[in-house]
Amino acid sequence: MNIISSNKLETLVTGLAEIIKNSNRESNPQKGFGNFTQKDLVIVQSASMAKWINLQIAEKNSISAQIEFPLLKAFILNTLTVLGFPSQNDTWNRETLTWRIYKILPELEELEVAAVLKKYCQGEESRRHQLAEQISGLFDEYMIYRPDWLKLWENQQSIPAENIKMQKGLNAHEPWQSELWRRLTVEESPAFHQTLENFIQSAHSIELADNIDAMKLPRTLSIFGISNMPEIFIQFFEKLSALTEKNTTINMYYFSPCREYWDDLETKGEHFRRQEQDGESQFDSRDDENATVSYELLKSWGLLGRDFLNNLIDHSNPGSEDLYEASGRSSLLSQIQDGILDLKDEFDQNVELKEDKSIIVNACHTPLRELEVLHDHIRSLMEVDDSLEPRDFLVLCPDITLYTPYIKSIFENDDFNEQLAAQDENGKFTQKFKIPYSISDRSLCDNSDIVKTFMQILALPKGRLTSNEILNILESPALLAKFSLSLDDLDIIREWVKNSAIRWGKDSDFRKDLLGLDDFKQNSWDFGFERLLTG
Repeated sequence: MNIISSNKLETLVTGLAEIIKNSNRESNPQKGFGNFTQKDLVIVQSASMAKWINLQIAEKNSISAQIEFPLLKAFILNTLTVLGFPSQNDTWNRETLTWRIYKILPELEELEVAAVLKKYCQGEESRRHQLAEQISGLFDEYMIYRPDWLKLWENQQSIPAENIKMQKGLNAHEPWQSELWRRLTVEESPAFHQTLENFIQSAHSIELADNIDAMKLPRTLSIFGISNMPEIFIQFFEKLSALTEKNTTINMYYFSPCREYWDDLETKGEHFRRQEQDGESQFDSRDDENATVSYELLKSWGLLGRDFLNNLIDHSNPGSEDLYEASGRSSLLSQIQDGILDLKDEFDQNVELKEDKSIIVNACHTPLRELEVLHDHIRSLMEVDDSLEPRDFLVLCPDITLYTPYIKSIFENDDFNEQLAAQDENGKFTQKFKIPYSISDRSLCDNSDIVKTFMQILALPKGRLTSNEILNILESPALLAKFSLSLDDLDIIREWVKNSAIRWGKDSDFRKDLLGLDDFKQNSWDFGFERLLTG
């Protein structure tokens, strides 16, 4: 397996496009195009990355066709099945595993080691199902990142003390987790991690070679845009690379901000733990004095990348390719990027920060104001540089659902777009147009008003049935249409609720079950309806 590393995604995708172009020419040198029955495979982490790669390849090669973008785990599962290592994934996926755990939990709660589970569930089915969902997600991660723990539990062994010390709180929960896992593995079908290990440890055979030929892999199998991968997945691709080395080359395109060796950089937590083990003082004032921007950013944001890179180095070919390049600019952002790239501990002090706008921090009092500032900034950049296109901008935010309504109100508001126009030959703006945008990573509830309303209705029994909750549901256009209501009718209903002093709770029994209140129905819906009907 070859590792192609760079600090720029543009450089990596250019290399990928060239590889795909050349592989097609090699298969049909007269026409310059390959056999279109043979598809190229590019393994990605998400559909968004696949779409971006497809657009980039089309731009660089003038065409992008017959390229499949399987997701990482889906490709591994399919490959294992074709090679004769089937995995009952329908038994071990998160959804199915949730219900299997839910079925086992009542028996498990009666054991002394699982007293904490019984205390949490309190005999409530909804709590038990929520707990099963959480445990299912945890075990799914164990199968990928901690298969050694699962193997110890299957053999009636405990996790070594040094590992437990690194995982806070695991010591108290390991007994019931191990017991639950053993009950789950009573099933005859092997778990995903077991199937992976069987393949990795398998010997080369004629049957396996025939199965590999049946896969009809392309000449080059590419892995792109994956920032982290468990070691067992890397071992899988190493094994696959060894089995297919005569016909297929596996290339991993790895984005890394630093071209120097930085495995020895420690976070403060790692530093203090090492000092504690060595018997040294845990606090050293020189730690802060010697801190640098490049080091601190790598240590705080790059831990997963550091560990992933080490695993890649251990399982890659010596001939791997480095395509790192410095920005060559003097801006503050470029200095930080180049400092990380070369692991510098000094920066150019001649840069005047007051004139440098490569990094801007805006303090805004509301999300609405944030979007207004963002819109004006994008507009100003496009006015200065007419080569910029909307697709050149990427905006990240912590919670997209919080910002979605403000994005629509700002970017679709003519008042905010009146100055943004196409330029004529004199450089003046002549036509108005809005900045096109798309919002990704939204849930189904955010994309569909009907689904959102339906989920709000399902959540009502778990809430306090406040007047605001009910009235917000009534605002749904689908619900208004269903009951032939208009917005004017909704205003009348709001007035009724206000004048009837309805605040929360269905009736006195509802409040008693929820909070233990005795015979208290004032300001409930039942109380309000009585006032309405009696005038």
